[in-house]
Amino acid sequence: MEKSISQLIVRLWAVQCVLTVFLSACVYWLDPLLAYSFALGGLNFWLANAYFALKVFRYRGEGEHAAQIMLQNIFRAEMNKFLLAAVGFAVIFSLVRPINALALFMGFIVMNISQLAIVSRWKSI
Repeated sequence: MEKSISQLIVRLWAVQCVLTVFLSACVYWLDPLLAYSFALGGLNFWLANAYFALKVFRYRGEGEHAAQIMLQNIFRAEMNKFLLAAVGFAVIFSLVRPINALALFMGFIVMNISQLAIVSRWKSI
């Protein structure tokens, strides 16, 4: 039985949320600043990625015209995802004090890596 893209997206979101919360909770005992900075980085990635997935996979159709529309959606969604992540970082840096920039970016990077790992293993899951 072939797994659908919506199952992949839901599993990806769930794993990323659990991973962010788990790692933040582990780090909380060392330093609460690191924990919430890491969590904000993961949340920033998650929100931008959720926007991308919702925009790309909202249209379903068949044929050449549908393929063109989906390709346009991918380009637009990727550009907006990048902008949304950049705005997220700007909002975090301007509103959250104190913040640990390294932990913030590590949260973002760990979510990127988790996404790659989950998607690359999708057929075997």
